[in-house]
Amino acid sequence: MPPIDSDDVPTLREVSRTLRDFRDEFRLQMGMMVRKDVHTVEHQGLETRLARLENERETDKKDRSAMRNQYYFSVVGAALSLVVALVVAAVK
Repeated sequence: MPPIDSDDVPTLREVSRTLRDFRDEFRLQMGMMVRKDVHTVEHQGLETRLARLENERETDKKDRSAMRNQYYFSVVGAALSLVVALVVAAVK
């Protein structure tokens, strides 16, 4: 093992600063941690919400499709009524 040079030894102030930085970082990380049971409940809540939103989206999609079909049938019905009226007028 090589001999320790006096310049390589950290001062007490440097060691103290390093420990303080480590403590601050550790406290910050611990503040951001969530317990597993809390995470599980939040995750289940998000899954339930997502399933509900997907069901609502499917319902809205079906409603829009039904409304679009009603519009098409009304336009076709009006066009057929006009054609029948023109044919009846032409026959008389």
